[in-house]
Amino acid sequence: MTEILTSLQQVSNQKLNHLLPIKNGSKKDDCAQTASTSSSGMGIIKAMKRVVLVQAGSVWGSGIIMDAEKGIILTCRHVVKSAINSQVQVRIDFPLRHWKVADVVFCTKMSSPLDLAVLQLQNTQYLNLTDLEIASNYEKGQDVCVVGHALFPRELSMQPSITYGVLSNLVTVGDNPILLQSTCAVHSGASGGPLLCAETGKLLGIVASNSKDTRSGASFPHVNFSIPMAAIQTALDDFIKSNNVQCLQMLNTSHKDIQRIWTLQDDILSEENHNSPQSRL
Repeated sequence: MTEILTSLQQVSNQKLNHLLPIKNGSKKDDCAQTASTSSSGMGIIKAMKRVVLVQAGSVWGSGIIMDAEKGIILTCRHVVKSAINSQVQVRIDFPLRHWKVADVVFCTKMSSPLDLAVLQLQNTQYLNLTDLEIASNYEKGQDVCVVGHALFPRELSMQPSITYGVLSNLVTVGDNPILLQSTCAVHSGASGGPLLCAETGKLLGIVASNSKDTRSGASFPHVNFSIPMAAIQTALDDFIKSNNVQCLQMLNTSHKDIQRIWTLQDDILSEENHNSPQSRL
């Protein structure tokens, strides 16, 4: 069995390597490929192995395995809203593509601006993953990437897609990061996937949505928003250690400033300039 898994991992690594972008020039020689996969590319590959497709009824989205041993997955609340009997189907692509059943163990309330859900796989067999690295700081202008199963349904989404951009804005309440804005292209199906540091592959946040004009219905894929891990990690770590769902209740924040930020409703804009375009998540 060990030999089989090792062989599958090698095949999976080869597939993931082809998804890495060519950043300098149009040709990629052997030396460039080796450099890419041995430095920043390897960090992204490690993180991509944790990205899953989450299917709830006719709705699908993305998620990321936060704890392989316990089968804990982080995704978005709106991805699992159509779950039947609090269960969803999860497709895992590494080391081999297969489907598992996961229980929806927690969803933030609709009143919470943090659109999050926590899943737990009923079976963790074959989850052979390295430790997940989580970023401890954020820098405006840093290179980032989004990984997820965007646009294509599960029959066509054979591998997660990856798009690159920069961290264009970092919004804080006090000293606490509460919203990350990036220029990566984010489309339907990417929700719940990870926002990664492009240099290290470290997890920065969970993609919640792109922006949308509520009047015209037009969406803006390159203006998108993620929930920083800094706003999630304490509650999630406590849950993983204790298996007590009550630890996740702190994600049901009712802080007015956080509510205002995540609905993108500026008080001055809404009161004094009613003719300006209004956007929402």
